[in-house]
Amino acid sequence: MSALAFDLDGTLIDTIPDMEIAANNMLKELNLPSVNRREVEACIGAGLDYFIETLIVTCLKGKPVSSDLLSDANFIFRKEYKATIACFSTVYPGVVDTLQMLKKKKIPIACVTNKPKLYAEKTLASFNLKKFFKTVLAGDSLPRKKPDPMPLVHLAELLKIEMQRILMIGDSEVDVKAARKAGAPVFCVSYGYHGDSSLESFKPDVILSSTRDIFNHVRFINNF
Repeated sequence: MSALAFDLDGTLIDTIPDMEIAANNMLKELNLPSVNRREVEACIGAGLDYFIETLIVTCLKGKPVSSDLLSDANFIFRKEYKATIACFSTVYPGVVDTLQMLKKKKIPIACVTNKPKLYAEKTLASFNLKKFFKTVLAGDSLPRKKPDPMPLVHLAELLKIEMQRILMIGDSEVDVKAARKAGAPVFCVSYGYHGDSSLESFKPDVILSSTRDIFNHVRFINNF
C-alpha cells in the first residue's frame, strides 16, 4: 500500500456520546421523545441529513414527517452538535499510535467521511489529529459520498496513486461498498458502528481489533 483512507465516526473516534446529546437536545426542543445510544448508532453512516431524518422517523414511529419539521430539526441539530463536538467523544485505543507510525513512514493518509466538513475538521482538530491527514474528504466535499466510489476515486487522482494501492479503513457496510466500487482494498475495525449486522457479512478483506494491526497485514511503500 502507498496511502490510506480512514473513515472517522466509529473508526478513529467514538463520536456517538456528543451526537446523542445534540440529538436529544434537538428532540426536546421539538417536543419529541428522546433516543438512546443504540438508536443514535443505527442512524449513523450515510451522512447528516440521513441521520437527522432517520432520528425523526424513529421518534414518530412511522408517522409522516413534514418538510417543515425536517427543516427545523436540521437547523437545531447542527447548532447543538457544533456546541457539543469533542465534549464526550473519545479517540479509540491504538489510533494515535497508528497515525504516528504512518507519519514516520511518510505514508499519506486521508480522512474520507460522510460527516460534513465543518464537523469533521472540528472533530479531528479537537483531538489534535487533523495534522496527520493530507486531506479531509467530507460528506459535502464532492457531489456524491460513500457508498459511492467518488471520494476514493477523487483521492486517488489527488494523490496520483493507483486505486489498488490505497487502503480504506472503516467500520461499516458503507465503507466496504465504497471501496469495492472504487476497486480499493478495505479493512474494517471490529468495534465501531455497524448495527445488528455482522462485519463478516460485509466481506471486508480483513477485520482488525485495533488500527495498530494494519501493520501485520500490509507493507507500505512511500512513492513520494
